[in-house]
Amino acid sequence: MRFLCALTIVIVGLTSACANQGIRPASAAMQRSFAIELKPKPNGANPELQVKSGPQGYGKGGKKDGYVGFDIDEAGSIIFHIKGEDIGDVCAGSGDADWVITQIALSDSGVESTEKGDNFDSGQDAWLQLAFPDVDLSDGIVFEADWDQASATVAIFDANAHEGQKDVYYRVTATACEEVEGKHATLSTDPMVRNRGK
Repeated sequence: MRFLCALTIVIVGLTSACANQGIRPASAAMQRSFAIELKPKPNGANPELQVKSGPQGYGKGGKKDGYVGFDIDEAGSIIFHIKGEDIGDVCAGSGDADWVITQIALSDSGVESTEKGDNFDSGQDAWLQLAFPDVDLSDGIVFEADWDQASATVAIFDANAHEGQKDVYYRVTATACEEVEGKHATLSTDPMVRNRGK
């Protein structure tokens, strides 16, 4: 319950900030916010970053966990959070997080049937920046921070301002705060966003 209350405050703040900065597309009739909860499972034969949130938004029927759908003229935030961590907690300083989100990368291509992306870390089509204004088209990265500067909660803005329906795949990377044998473990997952555009 504490997570949901804090997340509601974060969503309201982010939506207000986006509107105040003028990054809401002129045609957008509605602001939506979706929360994606992630759980690192570093041990066992198949370590993974598990998505704990079911499909949400437009077209969610039959979709996999982590799917988010923005309908025509909807825009808003996708908020990623590490399960079990306090909102905005960090590794460094007075933070006591065990895991933080260190990168979110986007791809304009993937396999719709598996809802998994490909073409990460390479050049992306220009329309992707109409959807996600903060994306670097040269590599698809929309958020990146070193482990000691990162947080357990990250939000990205989806303007959904392109023409026509497009699928986007997001790869979230979580990094362990504790160093083991000189390395910080990383885990990632890459679900799908469907935008219906403006």
